[in-house]
Amino acid sequence: MSCIQTLSGLAKDCAANMGGIVEVMIANFADVTGVTITDGVVSAVTMAADAKFGYAEYEYAKYLMDKSSEDAKEYLRRAAEHGSFQAEYAYGKMLFEEGRCDEARAYFERSATDDAWTQTRVGLLLYYQYEDYEAGKEYMNSAAEQGY
Repeated sequence: MSCIQTLSGLAKDCAANMGGIVEVMIANFADVTGVTITDGVVSAVTMAADAKFGYAEYEYAKYLMDKSSEDAKEYLRRAAEHGSFQAEYAYGKMLFEEGRCDEARAYFERSATDDAWTQTRVGLLLYYQYEDYEAGKEYMNSAAEQGY
């Protein structure tokens, strides 16, 4: 069995090939986004997360949310540090809810570099929660320029 296949089809013979796990996740990004994480695919996602692949860390954090919020938070932090904009936004929300607003803002702003939906959400947060009207409008205008 080859390691070049869909995430849901990863086999245990891929376990020794961490680079292959990352290649599978990158090569099958469209497939990965549609995979529902179940116990059957957790080991593959865990291997990719342990290989420091941000999107896998984010997906694993979502899986852990109702199992261990502290572990989920740690995987969100790791995913955010490895460039997952979804994790940057989600981790920022967790920090914000804990009252760590300055730290949260840095994650919010990092998350909103390219994605119009995230730019809109961050723009609204900055405008209404942080009362930084200029920065909020900039993010919302950027999203609008992308047709969002």
